[in-house]
Formats: sequence, C-alpha cells, structure tokens
Amino acid sequence: MNDLPIARFTDEDGDDNALPVEFATATMGHVLAAQGRVDEARAVFSAVLARDPDDASAHEGLRALGTEAPAAEAPAPQAFVRALGMSPSELLAHWTVEPGATSHLGAAAASAPLALLVTSLRVGPAGVLTSHQAIPLDAAEGERVVRGLDPASTHLVALAARLGDRLVPFAHAAATTTPTDAPQPFAVALPAWPAPAAAAVPATPSASADETPDAPSAMSVESAHARWAAGLASS
Repeated sequence: MNDLPIARFTDEDGDDNALPVEFATATMGHVLAAQGRVDEARAVFSAVLARDPDDASAHEGLRALGTEAPAAEAPAPQAFVRALGMSPSELLAHWTVEPGATSHLGAAAASAPLALLVTSLRVGPAGVLTSHQAIPLDAAEGERVVRGLDPASTHLVALAARLGDRLVPFAHAAATTTPTDAPQPFAVALPAWPAPAAAAVPATPSASADETPDAPSAMSVESAHARWAAGLASS
C-alpha cells in the first residue's frame, strides 16, 4: 500500500494536502475519477481493496478505469492422512485427497488407484522389527479401521498412488501407537484435523522383507517405508 500514488485534495484554506490511504473510500475514488484524476482514483480504489478485497464499488471503479485488481491466488490442492490408535490391535485412519493434489507425481496420478500403506514397528529380540500392509482405497476421502496390529507398536501410515507396478507414497501421517492392553477412550467422530502440505517421498527400487530388523531411527524407518512401497507390487 505504501507504493501506491497518494490522492491529494485542496482544503477550505486552499492548502494542498495528501489523503491518508487508511481514510480512502470507494466514493472518494469515484469522485476523483469523475474529475479526471485517474492516477489518484486508481490509488484510492487500490487502497480500499487492500483493506477489503471484496469491496464491489472499488472493483467497479478499477474496471471503469481499465484496471482490475489481480485475482487472489487459489490455495494449492491438499492431500493428508491421519491415524489414531484405538485398541491394542487396531488403529483408525482418516484421509482426504483433493483433486490435483497428486499432480506432482505426473499426469497418470490423477486417475491412479489409491492405497493406504501401514508400516508397523515393534521391539523384538533382534531389534526393531517392521511389518507392512497395503490396503486398496476406493474413495478420495474416508475413514478405515486397520486391524490385526501388534500391541505396544508404533505405526507409520501413508497414502500412495499406484503408478504402473509401483506404489508411490505422497502424504504421511504422524507416527501413532497401539496401547499395550485395554482400549483407550475414543470418540467415534474424528476432530476436524487441519490439512498440512502433502510431502512427496521418492521411491527407491529395492523392497524390504515383510519383517526385518531395522535400526530404531526415524531416518531408517522412513527409508524402509519408501523402499517397501516402491517394490511392493513386484515383490
């Protein structure tokens, strides 16, 4: 707003004064336009729209001057997934994939089948053991209970698109755990989770075994997840 031309007016004493932009109104802009003071009118209309982008009179004034305010940039499509441990052997996953959210994966991803990838980690005699599930999804938004999980385990849940013979993850949930014994208090209706920006994970050609020891670090967990997802269809 500071870069806009400043409208000026002559007061009752004949002094020339600047009009502060915070006092600009669309009516002032129309008056200046009628007087042929086009630059000042444009500045006033622009100042009004900087405060209120929906001011119809200011939009009309800019159109009459042959200038229209730039359209607001549309938000980028979102894809997100959330997971919550419900019982020692179950978690609830909730996902949303807006149209266009997989465009960074290529044109084929727009119509690619979706899948829910679940990587589970538990401590065994040999260290941290991982196991995997790939669950086909038939909708771009929904909820699903994942069963058959180990108690006291950590689970990584991701959304993936099937591109040819590969499953490519493109959105990840924060890690969740299943409790050790009794089910936790849980409301059936999920809260309205905010949608974070989708994070694409590059796939690598090798696949991990169905249950193999891994070092218990976040980097190795993400790497194992991506390797398995990339080679799942061909393994």
